[in-house]
Amino acid sequence: MSFESGVLVNEGEEVEILGWKYTVAKPHLIVGVNLDEGKLKIRSIKDGEPVVRDYSYKEIAESDLVKKKTIKEA
Repeated sequence: MSFESGVLVNEGEEVEILGWKYTVAKPHLIVGVNLDEGKLKIRSIKDGEPVVRDYSYKEIAESDLVKKKTIKEA
């Protein structure tokens, strides 16, 4: 699945961002995509409260939103 605005991503699902594949570590809702700036606006739950923030692709790869990353085969 590719990231799109308004997509709910569940734990264990594999998603793809610009050729990188990720396995999702916790559910979150993608509320916006800005490909020009390489940012995703993601809504998730932190300490029982909804949080919305922009993540760069690198931040997503290094965050607790994903379990692992692999390079997509050409």
